[in-house]
Amino acid sequence: MCRKPTEVVAENCKFIRIFLKTTEKQIQDKTIRCSSVTGRLFFSADFIKTFHDARQEPTKKYTMPLTESQEIGWVSAPLIPANRNDERFNFFRSSTDTTKISEK
Repeated sequence: MCRKPTEVVAENCKFIRIFLKTTEKQIQDKTIRCSSVTGRLFFSADFIKTFHDARQEPTKKYTMPLTESQEIGWVSAPLIPANRNDERFNFFRSSTDTTKISEK
């Protein structure tokens, strides 16, 4: 089922012709010019306040979650304060006689 080399060359020539035709028909991009702003834009204080309020996270905007998806993680504060000195929950790396021997 191998193709003859002449078939491969003919296919390549056909693809090259199609490629050249499509590149000729492409529209050239317009040059983008940057115009400078002569005056400064001023917004009212109400608009700026409304903009900042809209960009707040949902827990600050609303008192309760609006959707079921928001219920997960709505109360993100820990239930109990973290105690770093409690050895039951914090497993710090420490060096013992066994680890000192294995390092050598």
